[in-house]
Amino acid sequence: FNALDASDQKVEHVIHCLSYGKQGSGTINSDVFWLAQTTGVESLIYLLQALESSLDSRGTISVSVVSNQVFKALESDIVDAPKTSLQGFVKSIPAEFSSIQSRLIDLDHNDFETLIPILIEEIQSTRIEDVAWRDYVRYVCRLNAIELLESEKRSDPLETKGVYVVSG
Repeated sequence: FNALDASDQKVEHVIHCLSYGKQGSGTINSDVFWLAQTTGVESLIYLLQALESSLDSRGTISVSVVSNQVFKALESDIVDAPKTSLQGFVKSIPAEFSSIQSRLIDLDHNDFETLIPILIEEIQSTRIEDVAWRDYVRYVCRLNAIELLESEKRSDPLETKGVYVVSG
């Protein structure tokens, strides 16, 4: 990155695809776990360390992490558990580096060449959000607030197969 800075080449977007790979079987052992960490979180740490030395001169940089089998967007999806550590790590990047925007793009496992237009669309998007693409359909994880006074009027405010965060 320092060589790019010296030549006045400005990097605005980094695409990390090292954790995109063959379908996991769902079987977890220590070798599978450490390989996922090496190609996922660990390689991102090295990338961020390399970026850190020249962040001030770059302005804002967008980092897109491309993987597969991280999100369970559909009932039929198989999640590769060791890769799920990417979720929290990618979300924490902007808290540690205010000049970096980050997002996780989970692509289904098709021929990568057919996924390139989807990847280009995501990278060009101004929306910085984690997404999952399944059979050319875009899924985004969102939290919906439930108005407690309004929920008293309904018999069951919870949706079937919904995801809920309870805190406090």
